[in-house]
Amino acid sequence: MAENHRVHEYLTRGIRSVVYTDEYGAEQNPTVWLIDKRDPDNNDFLAANQVTVVDGEQRRRFDTVLYVNGMPLAFFELKKAGDDSDYLKYARNQLATYAEELPLAFRCNVACVVSDGTSALCGTAFTPFEHFAPWNVDDDGEPVKQPPERDEDLPLVLMMYGLFQHERFIELLTGYVTFARTEDGLVKRLAKPHQYFAVSRAVGKTIEAVRSHGRAGVVWHTQGSGKSMEMELYANQVLTHPSLGNPTIVVLTDRTDLDDQLYDTFQASELLPEKPLQIATRDELRAELANKRTGGIVFTTLQKFGKTKAERDSGAAHPLLSERRNIIVIVDEAHRSHYDDLDGYAAAPARCDAVRDDDRVHRDADLVSRPKHAWRVRRLHRRLRPDPGRRRRRYGAGLLREQADTARPACWRGPGRDRRAGRRGDGQPG
Repeated sequence: MAENHRVHEYLTRGIRSVVYTDEYGAEQNPTVWLIDKRDPDNNDFLAANQVTVVDGEQRRRFDTVLYVNGMPLAFFELKKAGDDSDYLKYARNQLATYAEELPLAFRCNVACVVSDGTSALCGTAFTPFEHFAPWNVDDDGEPVKQPPERDEDLPLVLMMYGLFQHERFIELLTGYVTFARTEDGLVKRLAKPHQYFAVSRAVGKTIEAVRSHGRAGVVWHTQGSGKSMEMELYANQVLTHPSLGNPTIVVLTDRTDLDDQLYDTFQASELLPEKPLQIATRDELRAELANKRTGGIVFTTLQKFGKTKAERDSGAAHPLLSERRNIIVIVDEAHRSHYDDLDGYAAAPARCDAVRDDDRVHRDADLVSRPKHAWRVRRLHRRLRPDPGRRRRRYGAGLLREQADTARPACWRGPGRDRRAGRRGDGQPG
C-alpha cells in the first residue's frame, strides 16, 4: 500500500526529483509528468490479455491488464458466468493474493475489476469485497435499469465504456482516488459512480456560482452513501481549480460531534493540498475569516455565526466578516436547521451582512445527508405548523428536485447550543 501511494503521488503530481544542468550552466528542476492530464488522448492506452508476471519463484497470469503509457493501472479478473454468487468474491480474493505475492506489479494500480461476463464490480487491489461496486449509470450519470433490456446496458459493458472511457479514467486517476492515514495504516478508496458525478457537477456549479449569484446548490444523500468522501473530493478540486482563485472552504455543521468526525476525516486525508483548521470560538472564527486572504479549510459549527451578547442587547447587525467572493461554505446535515427560510440559526448568517450576498459563494445546503425517515419528518412538520405547504425549489447543482421545510426539533436547545448533544457550539459563555 505504501509503495502504491508513493507511485500514485508521482502519477498525479509529477516527479520533482530530476535535477540537471542545462547548456547555459543553470541548474534545472523540472516536473516530469507521467500522465498527460490536459489531453487524455495524448496518452498511450493498451489492453493486454493473459499477461504473465514472474518475480523470483512467484509466477502469476493476469486475465487482462490495462496499461497507460506503459504502466499497468488496471487489472481484470474474469470468471465463467454461473449461478454461484461467490465467483466474484473468489475473483477479488485472487487479486488480493496476487497483490500480496507480486506487490511490485500493483505499485501503479488504480483500479481492479472482477467480472463473470455478466456482472462486473470495481474497486482497488486493497478494497474489501463488500465495497466493490458496479458502474451502473449511463454517460450522464443516470441509473441504468437492471436486468438490462439490451446488450449495451450489461454491467460489464457499462463498466468498460463508463469507467474506462479515456478522459474519465484519467479524471478518476487524478481527482477521485483518496488515501487516508488511520490507526490501522493507509486506506485507499476509489470513488463510486454517484460520487464521481455528484462531485464533478458540484464543482461545475460552484464555478458558475462564483461568477454569478453565489449559490451552488444542494446534493441529496441516503445514509451510508459516502458523503464525507464526496466532501473531501470536492474540497480538493475546488481548492486546486484555477477558475476559483485558491478559495477558502468553510465546513459547517450543527453539532460538535459531527464537526469532530468530519474534521478527523479531512485531517487524515492524503489527497487534500493542506490540513484543516478547527475553530474553537466565535471570536476565532471572525478573526480567521476576516484575516484570511487565500486558501484554507475551516471547520466550525453553525452556532458560532450568532451575535455576541452585546450585539444582541444593542440590536446591532452581525459584523461583516469578509468581502471576498471565493469563500465556499459546505453545509452538512442541512435538513435539520440550515435552510435560510427557517426561523433557525441559518436565518442569521444568510440574512445578515456576515458575508455580502453579491460577494460570496454560499452553498447553502451543499452537501447534505437525507433523513432516513424523511416522510416522518414532513408529517411531523404538518402537525406542528399551520402552513406546511410552503416549498422552495432549488436547482443549484441540478441534483435536488424539490425539498420541503422541516420543523425545528423539540430537542433544539436554543441560541448558542448544539442540538442533540446539548453542548455549547459557539465556544462563548452565554
